[in-house]
This record gives sequence, C-alpha cells and structure tokens, in this order.
Amino acid sequence: MKRIILLALAVVMTIGAQAQTPQAQAFPSFVEVNGVAEREVEPDRIYLTITINERESKGRITVEEQERDMVAALKALGIKTNLYLRVSDMSSSLLKRNQAVTTKSYQLELNDVALVGNVYTALNEIGITTINIEKVTNTNMDTIQNELRVEA
Repeated sequence: MKRIILLALAVVMTIGAQAQTPQAQAFPSFVEVNGVAEREVEPDRIYLTITINERESKGRITVEEQERDMVAALKALGIKTNLYLRVSDMSSSLLKRNQAVTTKSYQLELNDVALVGNVYTALNEIGITTINIEKVTNTNMDTIQNELRVEA
C-alpha cells in the first residue's frame, strides 16, 4: 500500500512540475514587427527564346539560311553573338513524302531593356516571329532585397 501511495504522489508531483512555464517564455525579451516595402526595379538581364523552323517558310528557306540572317541582324544591332547567343534545342520531324522539317531554338541573353524591342523588330523583318521572353532578372537582387528589408 505504501508503494502505491508513493507512486501516486510521484506522478502528481511530476505533472505539477510540467505545468509550470519558465519565466523567459512567459515574458519574451523581443518585439516582432512586420513591414512591407516595394520598389520597381529595371531588369539588367533578359533571356529570349528564338525558334527557327522551316515550316513557317513552307520549306523555301532552310534553317541554315534563317540562322545566317538572324546572326547578321543581331550583329548589326551590336550584339556579340558568340557570347550571348546559344543553341538550346534542335529537332527534326518527318512529314509526308519523306520530307523532314527542322526546328532550332536559341537562347539570347540581353543586358539592355531597350535592346529587346530592337531585336523583335529586326527579327520580324527577316521573317522570324517565334520569340518569347524566357526569364528576366537583375544581378543586384541580393542588395536590393537587403535595402528593402531595411526600409520595411
């Protein structure tokens, strides 16, 4: 009987000890503040996806000719194609009468927003119309985020 009473007393004491909250949790020594800050940032890296295929010209102009025209147009705009133009995908599909249609995709990296419009018009003039903006970013994003955290 003494063992049962001692066991029950030990259980009651441990429950009472767990119910107590420490002083540090009851009164925190910090204040949490939420804030919002916004800023418009102009991107300094724009990635365009340019797709060339024979289907748009109905097979009259080959992909190689379109590629040469595209490189010449980009060089005329002052873009260093050996640094900023990369092949991202190449494919070929077989159509009727053993005729293959070739498709080639390029990724073009631009460092100026104003140059994007010039690239669109120059490529439209030579017949390349499949141009998409793939990604837009800013190289100073970390410093901008830190400044916005301070403002907030």
